[in-house]
Amino acid sequence: LLVSTIFRSAFLPIVSFIAAHPHFLALHLTVGMGLGTAVLAYMQLIKRSGPAVAVAVATLRKVVTVVLSYIIFPKPMTGMH
Repeated sequence: LLVSTIFRSAFLPIVSFIAAHPHFLALHLTVGMGLGTAVLAYMQLIKRSGPAVAVAVATLRKVVTVVLSYIIFPKPMTGMH
């Protein structure tokens, strides 16, 4: 990806954008570390408990997310749900 970016002459605009907006780099690195940690945690869950448990945990997490969304941001329940 880096080589492709350099060959397409897109590298310098990226560097100048990051120089002008240093908070973007910090946010980008924070998100990257968070995603990396999530993948490592999920792989450890698979290793220790097996893939079926990992899928069950992921599904439960999604259900809890939707329920919390309805609690925090009340909205009418319609036939589309």
